[in-house]
Amino acid sequence: MMKRLNGWERPSSANSPFNLKCRVDFNVDLSGTPDLVNSTSSEVDELWSSIREAWLFEDIDYGQWGLHILSPSDSAARSAAERAGRPEDFRDDDQVIGEFLGDSDLLVYSPSESGPKRISVALPLDEREEWYELGSFIYDVLKRMASVDGAKYWEMNPDA
Repeated sequence: MMKRLNGWERPSSANSPFNLKCRVDFNVDLSGTPDLVNSTSSEVDELWSSIREAWLFEDIDYGQWGLHILSPSDSAARSAAERAGRPEDFRDDDQVIGEFLGDSDLLVYSPSESGPKRISVALPLDEREEWYELGSFIYDVLKRMASVDGAKYWEMNPDA
């Protein structure tokens, strides 16, 4: 995963009206949180063994755009809070792995799901059935976001 994220300091094209920047914290130290990593999928393990956290496609002028990939401990805390606050929508194995900057949408990994429901965007006021389904693999979702400079491609064309 680290090799896949190398070079993401700046988005690749100038198609965005925002001044965007990607920051990836490669200072990985999971020694204090082995239970967090061992309880997740191999894909999430790979992500967190490569990076501690990241701010992708962040609008550096206003902070109203981008995706914050949470650290393992922040993910665990946020996931627990969401499960407690919205037990009808969040399952026991759901992991909040990211927060979208400028709104309350969350990037959720659901290992018990299959296909496009495995990675989804949890909307703050909508039930689980209304969440955007993004795909099966975290890296594929991030790669697709990179191809559109961090735009929420699922909102532009929900059927894509």
